[in-house]
Amino acid sequence: MKKFSLGLIVTVCMMSFIYFTYPNNVHADNVYKAYNSKQRSNKYKLIWSKKIKPSEVYLTGTDKLYSKNMFSMYYYKPDLINDLLGRKFMTTEKEKLYNIVDHKFYYFYKINRNYNSIRIPSNGAWVRDKWTIFPEGMGIEKYRQIASMLPGVKLDNDFQKFAYLVAHTFVDGQGIGDSDWNDPIIEKVYPKLMGADVLSDPSSYWKKYDNNFNKTMREKLYKNQISFEDYFKAVFTHSFDLNRYSKYGNKIGIYMDPKGSSLYGRIIIFFTTTNRHDKFDRY
Repeated sequence: MKKFSLGLIVTVCMMSFIYFTYPNNVHADNVYKAYNSKQRSNKYKLIWSKKIKPSEVYLTGTDKLYSKNMFSMYYYKPDLINDLLGRKFMTTEKEKLYNIVDHKFYYFYKINRNYNSIRIPSNGAWVRDKWTIFPEGMGIEKYRQIASMLPGVKLDNDFQKFAYLVAHTFVDGQGIGDSDWNDPIIEKVYPKLMGADVLSDPSSYWKKYDNNFNKTMREKLYKNQISFEDYFKAVFTHSFDLNRYSKYGNKIGIYMDPKGSSLYGRIIIFFTTTNRHDKFDRY
């Protein structure tokens, strides 16, 4: 029978204890660092896990990803945050977790590597729904409802794609890249002047659209003191006339971030214009 010394056994036990319990066990990486914590993992209880329809997804406002069981947290340093934001990922899985400490439920999506998002763990990583931007946003029915409040306009499929383009490419402050402008939908609109209104944006990028009035109305929205429809009308008419788009044409695109998103309350309206003051620049 093979014998092990007491010293070896103690050493192995100590190393195991540090690896599984010490929250700042750091693994160096060129882009991110992995902090392992058994304590964090033990705080979460899996409620369900399911496959979902494959979808592209962009991230906003976060510098952290997680392993499936929350044991590892992947932290991206500020100078490398653009390796997360403004990159397209794919997701096919969703989970609901319960935090036994704060007694709240949380939803996470698994994101996977693709050709232009290689700087995440090879087996993928998990991100909270709060930090995601999906193509559908609030959904087409809500967009139709909002569009009906604006006289003489209708939603256009190509303009919807533009609104989503604005929604996901400006979260990192870099703007729209050349590859985005090569999209075939550009040819359907260009060389017309393109305009985009970003209303009541809670991020740090569109500060000029986030005045005190919009902040007050957004707080009322968060506290369920006002419906989304009344919220939209309030923040829109604070800056514009309801007939703003009908004088340029009847096509618009709308993107709005769903409840639960860190950008909930942001409203993007894409349109074509003849007024150069409304022009939407590519940079």
